[in-house]
Amino acid sequence: MLGLTDGTRLPRPGPAADADQLATLDEVVSLAERDTPLSVADLNALRHLCVCAIGDAPDGTCIRDAYFADPGSSGAARTHRRSAALLLGALTGDQVDGESVDMSMDRWCCFRPGLSELMSDDLHTHALVWRGALLRNWSVWAWRLIWARLVSPLSGTGTLEHAIAEFVRDLPDATVREALIDGLPPVVDEVGTPLPVEHDLYDEALDSDDWTVLGMLQLIAVGAKRLDHLDPVTRDAFTGEVSDDLGSGYVVDWLARDADRRLTDAVTDLAGALFHRAESVSRQKMQWTRYGLRLPTRLRRVGDRWRLEGQEGRGAVSLRLPTFTNVMQQLGVLAHDGDTWHPGRHAAEVVS
Repeated sequence: MLGLTDGTRLPRPGPAADADQLATLDEVVSLAERDTPLSVADLNALRHLCVCAIGDAPDGTCIRDAYFADPGSSGAARTHRRSAALLLGALTGDQVDGESVDMSMDRWCCFRPGLSELMSDDLHTHALVWRGALLRNWSVWAWRLIWARLVSPLSGTGTLEHAIAEFVRDLPDATVREALIDGLPPVVDEVGTPLPVEHDLYDEALDSDDWTVLGMLQLIAVGAKRLDHLDPVTRDAFTGEVSDDLGSGYVVDWLARDADRRLTDAVTDLAGALFHRAESVSRQKMQWTRYGLRLPTRLRRVGDRWRLEGQEGRGAVSLRLPTFTNVMQQLGVLAHDGDTWHPGRHAAEVVS
């Protein structure tokens, strides 16, 4: 994608690879061809080959050119350049904490008032695309949390009915409308800037050491409520190009259909639908192997009971922002002084 290689199975230098600038790579290859092991003293003398030293080396110049190119470029380089500029704005002055990078980008692209006044029109449009992806990611995470909690009682064999009963056990005695529609806070302020409702729910989960089932349901309900308050660019990124049967539209329809039902009854039916969906998806992915029919699922039927093999993931889906941050730091575009992030010595190559 960057053009540093030609993308073939045995890659050759691509159009963005400068043989003179990538001389350090030649030195690394030469070291790999040595017959004798490298000593600690040898390694100490080769600090200039460390990835952490690439920023001011010719290799760093080559890779920055491939990543970010010039402002008028098109394709991947332009996207990387704009994303890097947004990440610079999001992290400048923020605490150095890799786990908070996604949250910092959230605050900058999604919830910062007057964002359009802080950047060019092109960059603001790119920020809106990120806004849609970031907000969507909260809903995706909510579904992962819901499924992981729903199947957790099946870590030993059990029935689906028991798992569902455990899932809905602590839900409040309220209707869907009371708990997930009227009970939600506003998702935008008076001028239409999104409010950080997802962050508030996340903080509540941290305070109680885990998400409650109600909190997970509120998280998908917030995503559905946002649909009516998103600009076209953000909405397109939020809903995605491919239809998703558990997307925000699905939640909108579910809330509307079951609004006046007891929350426990509605969520019981929703949980049953999720089990049915999981079986359907698994059947669609069945494969014949040399050992017989393989059903790619952790949830196995044992007679009239079920068993969960392993654990379902419940972490947020990665947007690769910590990795991108690390690359930008290595290239000297971002830096930190031990406490906070700030623009690196080569930041001007991205924001100019």
